[in-house]
Amino acid sequence: MGYQIDCIKFKWIGFNINYKNEFILPLHDVLISFSGPLANLLFLIIFKFIYPNKIMFKVNLVLFTFNMLPFNFSDGGRILKIILKYYVGFYRSFLIVNISSIIFSSILFILATINIKKINYILVMILCIYIIIESMLDYKNRIIYVLKDMYLKNYLLKNKKVIKIKLKGVQFNNKILDIIQSFCFNNYYVIYVFKNSNLLGKVTEYDIVHFFQMYGNITLEELINIQNRRN
Repeated sequence: MGYQIDCIKFKWIGFNINYKNEFILPLHDVLISFSGPLANLLFLIIFKFIYPNKIMFKVNLVLFTFNMLPFNFSDGGRILKIILKYYVGFYRSFLIVNISSIIFSSILFILATINIKKINYILVMILCIYIIIESMLDYKNRIIYVLKDMYLKNYLLKNKKVIKIKLKGVQFNNKILDIIQSFCFNNYYVIYVFKNSNLLGKVTEYDIVHFFQMYGNITLEELINIQNRRN
């Protein structure tokens, strides 16, 4: 797809590819993420019907199933997160996949404890603990991930001839992060800020992100006041 690989890092749960490109288009990201499970799916068919091999069939079945589970660090979780960004927003998509990652890992951990005498189930338990801990630590960086999505969105919007604008009315005491959390890929937002029933002003999605970087998580009333002083 024309992307340049910077480096490939090995982690004990798999490989991680870093790209030289600043952005990867969401559709391309889905196709790249699904390429691994697709390969396992093709091998499943080969070792089931063309060259029957029970061991290789089971290996690819386990790999396909595990990779398509909605874990935070799996291909399935990555695909689910990208899709949800278009419908429930950047922040909620991150939250949903993070929670599902913890829930599924907890279920697998409980199932593994039933067969704890077998070494492979002990490894599954260790893996589940790792995923749960990493998901909790990753939650602390949620704002960084959301801001990265916002930059990608602005990059995508520059190449669009038609932009779907969504108007939102919010109260003055809402903070910037409260608004950013509802942003998604589908719309470009224009926010009207009200104090009770009085209109204080309006800000765009670009203004919201810019002021967050400059002043932090201030209220929209403070944002409007700063904007008015500048004008």
